[in-house]
Amino acid sequence: MVVQSVKSIFKYRQFIIGSIYRNFQLKHRDALLGWAWRLLSPFLMILIYMTVFSQIMPVKFGAADEPFSYGVFLCVGVITWGFFIQTVEQLLVTFIQNAELIKKTGLPRICLPVVAVATAAIDFAIMFAIFFIVAAALGSIGPSFLLMAAPALVVLAALAMGLGLLLGVANVFFRDVEQVFRIGAQFWFWLTPVVYPIAILPDGVQDVIGWNPLTPLMLSLQAAANSVEGPEWGALAYPAGMALLMLFLGARLFRRCADDMADEL
Repeated sequence: MVVQSVKSIFKYRQFIIGSIYRNFQLKHRDALLGWAWRLLSPFLMILIYMTVFSQIMPVKFGAADEPFSYGVFLCVGVITWGFFIQTVEQLLVTFIQNAELIKKTGLPRICLPVVAVATAAIDFAIMFAIFFIVAAALGSIGPSFLLMAAPALVVLAALAMGLGLLLGVANVFFRDVEQVFRIGAQFWFWLTPVVYPIAILPDGVQDVIGWNPLTPLMLSLQAAANSVEGPEWGALAYPAGMALLMLFLGARLFRRCADDMADEL
């Protein structure tokens, strides 16, 4: 199965690359600045978070004399949450949005999730690079952050891919899945320490939120960005296990239902 999927991806690589390019092109087709928005929009957002929010909410994280600590905290949370949710949502609708391709061509189904994940990953890479450059220029982050953040980002991506693939296949047969997830994602955001430090919550609430697999990932990334000490790698065991489970379930469901999608669509 894995070998066949890799062969299919390589064989249809031109389709995959072209689809990714079209996805970005469509977003800025009628904009005056065109592709410049791809850099300008995240740059302005990050600049506001790093400067304005750090003044409005002068909460200290990590080093006590760091003036942009909350801006770094906020950017790490918002950017990584955005990557997670965009990846899941892209996978959630990819089969439905490409129903004609599935029904009328011999395109391997695996190509569609690859396009969805790659599109979200490129978006994230652009925003993450801009954040790192701005934060480094302000003296709020160092090169070691990239190394310390890498394991948590890999687990986050794996969790998003597994969950997104599982929901994407289910959404073909049960169209309520998309609506339920979008509503649930709003609650999930506030049950994840994205914009607030988990330390401000009561101990009992912290224990409950700790079962959220995104919580240790966010805490690890925030610790890597705002602390001289590295994150606790042992904390990644739980979300890594959940990511492997989601990948297994998603891949298994995809393999069993791939041939039935055309009829359902």
